Amino acid sequence: MAEAIRDPLKLQAQVNEFQRLGQQLQILDAQEQQLNFLIDELKQAQEELKKSSGAIYKAAGHLLIEIDKKSATEEVIEKLELYQNRLKSLQKQRDSMKQKFNELRQTIESSIAEQKNVSE
Repeated sequence: MAEAIRDPLKLQAQVNEFQRLGQQLQILDAQEQQLNFLIDELKQAQEELKKSSGAIYKAAGHLLIEIDKKSATEEVIEKLELYQNRLKSLQKQRDSMKQKFNELRQTIESSIAEQKNVSE
């Protein structure tokens, strides 16, 4: 069990940190969803490139530029690897943050429970 905090100012600081971590976890979850979406899109593009036998076009600003299949495939694979690496990094960061979040929650809960017991 986490050690209780008796100083109200320290407890408030821990509560503030807990809230901040909660907000950051929400942001990381949104980023993870976005990366998963991009990864799924790239995997779909990769499958379409495998089936493709016609011309392939790449968006460059407001223009579509024709590129060869090999270049398009390499580009998709490169982006896919980049996003997958970012996702792994993000998940490690989130796991570490989630562990600290849970530890803080336990500390805060035990501190509040102890204060209730003292006041009764």
